Amino acid sequence: MTYVDLAKEPQFRSQNSGDWGYRANRIQQFVIKLLALGLVNQTEANSWFELVELLNEAKNPKMLRVLEYAKPTWIVEFLLTQIRRNNWIKVKYWNLRMYEEKGLVSFNPELYALTIPDFYEIYPTDINEEMLEEFCSDPIALQRDIPLVFEYETGIQGINYNYDHKTGTSISLWKTIFEKLVKDGKYSKEFVLNGALEVQTKNWNPNLKAFFRELILNIKPEDDLLLKEQHAIFPLFHAEQTGSINFAINILKPLLDHKDFD
Repeated sequence: MTYVDLAKEPQFRSQNSGDWGYRANRIQQFVIKLLALGLVNQTEANSWFELVELLNEAKNPKMLRVLEYAKPTWIVEFLLTQIRRNNWIKVKYWNLRMYEEKGLVSFNPELYALTIPDFYEIYPTDINEEMLEEFCSDPIALQRDIPLVFEYETGIQGINYNYDHKTGTSISLWKTIFEKLVKDGKYSKEFVLNGALEVQTKNWNPNLKAFFRELILNIKPEDDLLLKEQHAIFPLFHAEQTGSINFAINILKPLLDHKDFD
């Protein structure tokens, strides 16, 4: 579909908001996108970023019928292509899971890693304790998908919720998630520690790496655990960023005189 300058084609302004829009009305747009979903191949689909919006409507029975009938094999690669091109594009994690259960997509670790940070339905402000509990209790999310944030670079460090308009403060969503998982005994401190340490030697966003360093401090690993994993900490001394090096120094310094320190 073509995005047009409505100043040059004012006859279509009534069905759009703003100075740019589509010639088709909403119903016509929906029909066109359904046709594209059922007929285009992967190469053609890559120029249709509007299909991301359509695939995010997993509860729409008309869209789902077309998807189940056509069974396009390009959905996973298409979504990955769109996310890589435009990091503002959001693909709903729970929709992917539903499509996977129906046999419409296959599991792809990178795609799931890039979608799971925004597992909430619309905005972080929508998150409540019930949603957090559901997410943190889901077996597939726990065993397969959440650990992917240690393997693929995401933006979890920038996702906050519970914004307080009076104080201008908010809470880190993924800090809450990992602390809850450790507190509830669903993830061990050792598992989180090792994942967060491995991140430090990767060429990732410095703020993301700093988030994982803070996470290590937040879960409060005991000295015995740090001694056990000291050889996983040593590689941080060769990291490119000083933040990781200083962190390794500070976390090991209290252990220097311990008999089990190497």
